[in-house]
Amino acid sequence: MSRNLNRSLWSRMFGDNTRTETKSKSRLALEALEDRSVPATIVTNLLDSTNASSPLTGSLRQAITQVPSDGIVSFDPALFPDSAGPQTLVLNGAVGRLQVNTPANLNIQGPGKFTSGPFAGQYKLIIQADLGIQAASVTSGGSGFRVSDQLQQGFDQFTGGARFSVLSINDLSDGVVNGKGAITAVTVIQPGANSGFRTTGAILSPSGSGVNMLTPIGSSTGSGAFLQVGSGSIGVATGLVQQQMSGATGTITMSGLHFGTGKGDAFIVNLGSLIVNDTLFDNTDKMVSQSNHPHTSASAMALEVSTFRIQHSRIQAQVPSG
Repeated sequence: MSRNLNRSLWSRMFGDNTRTETKSKSRLALEALEDRSVPATIVTNLLDSTNASSPLTGSLRQAITQVPSDGIVSFDPALFPDSAGPQTLVLNGAVGRLQVNTPANLNIQGPGKFTSGPFAGQYKLIIQADLGIQAASVTSGGSGFRVSDQLQQGFDQFTGGARFSVLSINDLSDGVVNGKGAITAVTVIQPGANSGFRTTGAILSPSGSGVNMLTPIGSSTGSGAFLQVGSGSIGVATGLVQQQMSGATGTITMSGLHFGTGKGDAFIVNLGSLIVNDTLFDNTDKMVSQSNHPHTSASAMALEVSTFRIQHSRIQAQVPSG
């Protein structure tokens, strides 16, 4: 017993040499880091405004001006319930074509087709041009206008916004030959969003309100002009897509879409390449080359098309270079 007591005292004073000290061993491990990549841009509405410099938040026009790092633009599935059928995105006539300004790759992934229900087999999204003013006649020429002066139709968020250029004047209308006078003819340089005039036509004047107002813009010093827009002067405003950077070398890819009514060339592509897949073209003036490629300007680098259909559209007998 005294031996055990001595051992206990010894252990308290000097420690127990019989115990083996155990050291914890650290292990190397990989820790998952936060994903910092920019996700695809999601289109959340099918609206298009008259404001070219500030597209609506969540619109397709805004999406293609803020292309994400992966270049992918897609659509919120909630926009296309099976029970509602195909939805239409009308490109505002005051702004015109979808302008692709990025030199990088852009991949617009449409929602594709309905797979079940009463609309099975139809494309969920139709992209088409607006209706705008094609011509206007002068009912009162005003005074002080010069050739090439411009006038603008009044506009709100979604309608109006047409622009006109003075083609000719009566230089003697004010009794002095000075290069200024009453307007005798104008040409339309921007058709605006004017489907509302399709049945009634309109008079545009300085005293009009809203989309019936007519205002000289830029350096014009004229005043008092009235223009008449007949109901028969309303037609398809613009084409659909334009890649306008002459130095761009990226690729525009589009799929799962129905491109509807458009004026002139459906697509204009400068130095970039265009890939179209799983797409319907319908009611466009010109959009397909002799080799069944979407019609583009002749400077396009390359064209690739697969699984697409054409109806009610004229074939353009032009083979793009490249």
